[in-house]
Amino acid sequence: MKKLLSPPKSLFLYFLIFTFIPLLPLDSHGQMFSVGDRERERGIPTNSLSLSLIAADFSFKGDPSAINAGIFEFSGVVPRIRYEAPGLELFLSRGGSFTGLDDIDYFDMGFKIQRLIPLTGSEKVRLALPLLLKTSFTTVSTDQPLGAVQFEQATIDASAGLRLAVTFSEQFRFRSEATPFFGITFDTRRTSGTGSIFEFESQNRFYFDGLFGSLGLSVGYDLEFRSYNVEEERFDYNLLGHNFLLGITF
Repeated sequence: MKKLLSPPKSLFLYFLIFTFIPLLPLDSHGQMFSVGDRERERGIPTNSLSLSLIAADFSFKGDPSAINAGIFEFSGVVPRIRYEAPGLELFLSRGGSFTGLDDIDYFDMGFKIQRLIPLTGSEKVRLALPLLLKTSFTTVSTDQPLGAVQFEQATIDASAGLRLAVTFSEQFRFRSEATPFFGITFDTRRTSGTGSIFEFESQNRFYFDGLFGSLGLSVGYDLEFRSYNVEEERFDYNLLGHNFLLGITF
């Protein structure tokens, strides 16, 4: 039998997340520098708006004998729009028949807040520790006659990762970040859908600054993995995504 967070533990975790973490500054103001302020002072864009295509694979990993086992599986392309600012990231993904997902409708939205703690480095090469809190809402539904049953999970998870930023010139930068997430997931429509989630994300960006006045270009590749472990095994799925991104920085 799976070990799940009991209701008191879940409520206590929510209390910690929503009471204390939002009181922390989004950027660290330690002895070295405030990351966002330093970049703005040097004229480096700190915001971006991007569109990406995700080669996604949503695969069932639960008990094959479970009711409707694997009914939400799909592989295909899902578009995503994303906004990034110092300490904040917003994202929205939607896929369906219009993107080539036969009989499947996929929706995912959420946000991340981040506190970036500088570790070491210079103006050219910097290493930092990102502390992140992430929440997301994901649904997968099918055209097959299942009544009101669909995959519908909300998550709250936290992470401590590692970020590397390299400045090659005034107009060319690179950033890479790797973050494992651990948290809870719950069905928003029923009480029996609670469980745990593990996620791993790797973000890689090349930035070309000042191409159009104050506007620049970002090109990137992200790897994302989610593993849902839910009380009802018919909702145990893994999501693997290869994300190819093109955006505007400002």
